[in-house]
Amino acid sequence: MSDIIGHMDAEAINARIKGCLQELPPPCEAVCPLGLNVHDFIKKIKRGSMSGAYRIYREAAVFPKIAARLCDAPCGVCCLRRK
Repeated sequence: MSDIIGHMDAEAINARIKGCLQELPPPCEAVCPLGLNVHDFIKKIKRGSMSGAYRIYREAAVFPKIAARLCDAPCGVCCLRRK
């Protein structure tokens, strides 16, 4: 799949994401060991609601400081928008 994504432009990637995920969680959310709701988390940050984003994170991570230090960010590796 990475070969396919390497040859697609951003619009094609976004269209593929919208078409293939449907009711499934996005890849970043699916691999998150905490089960973080990544979409809502990012939406809160974009709106400038850091406290709202932190609440979402806090619901997923019982011990947020420990989780932040131990997490190897598998979400970044599988993100379809990283390119």
